[in-house]
Amino acid sequence: MGRPGPACAFALAVAVGTVPPLAAPPAQAAKAMELSGSLGRTFAITGDIHEGGPAVQLDALLPMSRTWSIGFAFYGADMGQKTERLLDPNDGTDLGAVGGPTRYAYGVGWALDVHPWAGQIDAPKALSGLSLAGTAGHYRITVETQGDVHEDDDAFGWALAERWRLPVGAHAALGQWVRYTRVFDARLGRYMSAGVDWTWR
Repeated sequence: MGRPGPACAFALAVAVGTVPPLAAPPAQAAKAMELSGSLGRTFAITGDIHEGGPAVQLDALLPMSRTWSIGFAFYGADMGQKTERLLDPNDGTDLGAVGGPTRYAYGVGWALDVHPWAGQIDAPKALSGLSLAGTAGHYRITVETQGDVHEDDDAFGWALAERWRLPVGAHAALGQWVRYTRVFDARLGRYMSAGVDWTWR
């Protein structure tokens, strides 16, 4: 039996993520979606390619209450590129460094954003912008060298993140995030990422 591809994983994510909005009261379902984006860099990578690279994520979330939202996430992360030595095929002379294989992962899944201290009058002000975020879904893991793809795998993965934002105007917020990701792929495994985060309501 073949492994489920991106289309199957996306359909499953849609089915799971659609249940809470359909079950919500009409007034809640009519609320505008929140858009959240992040841009950063990967590090602490357990795979054999661990030089680090860009990490991005885009969330579309539906607020279910003042303390939590649910929706979908689109994510991508670059694990970096190995550096290899170019040797003369005739005598083995070292001709210098060249770019080796690079590994990156991307996918789609469902997302949950929890604001434990939202609306609490007695909560410390520094905690008002803190949220805990989670994603789970499909990952496509690709390894290529100079544009030649020689690994292309599908796997399930999940991530947990801390976000801390400050309001910027009436509808936006800007802050930072740190994320731990676990992908059930033997060659990738685990990695961390961190960077800047923005939200538009």
